Amino acid sequence: MSAIKAPRRRQFACAVVALTFISLGACSGESEGQPEPKATPVRVAKAAVRPLAIEIRAIGSVTPLHTVEVRSQAPGQLTRVLFTEGQEVRQGQLLAEIDPAPFRAKVDEVQGQKQQNEAQLRYAERQLEIYQGLAEKQILAQTRLDQQRTLVDQHGGAVAADQARLADARIQLGRTRIVAPVSGRIGMRRADPGNVIGTSATDVLAVITQTRPISVLFSAPESRLPEIRAAIAAGRPLSVQAWDRTEKILLAEGRLTSLDNQIDPQTGAVRIRAVFPNADEVLFPNQFVNVRLTVSTLNDAVTVPDAAIQQGSRGTYAWIADAKGEARMRQIKIGPSNAGWTAVLTGLNAGDRVVVEGLDRLSEGSPVEVIAKPDTQAVQAQAPTSAS
Repeated sequence: MSAIKAPRRRQFACAVVALTFISLGACSGESEGQPEPKATPVRVAKAAVRPLAIEIRAIGSVTPLHTVEVRSQAPGQLTRVLFTEGQEVRQGQLLAEIDPAPFRAKVDEVQGQKQQNEAQLRYAERQLEIYQGLAEKQILAQTRLDQQRTLVDQHGGAVAADQARLADARIQLGRTRIVAPVSGRIGMRRADPGNVIGTSATDVLAVITQTRPISVLFSAPESRLPEIRAAIAAGRPLSVQAWDRTEKILLAEGRLTSLDNQIDPQTGAVRIRAVFPNADEVLFPNQFVNVRLTVSTLNDAVTVPDAAIQQGSRGTYAWIADAKGEARMRQIKIGPSNAGWTAVLTGLNAGDRVVVEGLDRLSEGSPVEVIAKPDTQAVQAQAPTSAS
């Protein structure tokens, strides 16, 4: 009997203990309500109105406008090399010389032959004058007069041929002086004085690349082609920037000059050429650079830092800290973005304080504590210059 009543006594004791705790809680005032929630610390940035450029980004290759292999057009022994490797040369500058002696001899030979034929022509012309006088007095037959006229024409043709051969010989003599066909920077020397060089494609003396100005070749997606062509048709110069591989250093600024005449079917992109003055020669041939092509500009765009843009099941949104210090969710529609900033087309107004840190602890209407002023907070970025 006592064994049966023992569990009941234990249950009664537990009930008494529970009632005691409830009574103590009522005395302490917990029944009056829960404590107010603690404010969430956040960092904010102000939505600002500023121009935002829309651009296309790509990887480009620095390509000289002219790359010329310097060859001799006259075969012979290389007697002098007058350039230094890596030197900046001007168009028409003397670079090297071939032994001119054989070519001078050829000029003298052709010139001597020409003088001989000219003497024969003069003699034939004097004879023709005499024959014409005799023919008028009917002392000379017409057939003999015609033969003399033919002889004059033959000697005249020989003189004309000599003039052409002399001109060619002088051209060959002039080709013993190898000059720069374009202005640019010359590369490594590939032949030394004393060597006999020819006129074949393999006999290259040096290579000249034009570096000022210089171009950059890159590709743009087919989907961006209409806006590029529209900007070109409007006569608006399109600015192109070349950045280093880390996209931290702006190397040069130039202008778009041409589009290819077809789209690459394998990549679905069109090739574009931009030209840069490159006065300081910071762009080097075959260098890879990051390219930013500015297509147009959004004027008076409301922009916010990228960190404020959130994606969820209800679409794109941002949190703001209102004047009461409470968090409010705003559904937004965004536009282009770049350099850490995004254009907001609808949903935000200039001056709204958008939350950029502490987003994961927010809920609608929850109190927030701004721990940095909008103009000094840590996430503040530079004013945007472009958008992709």
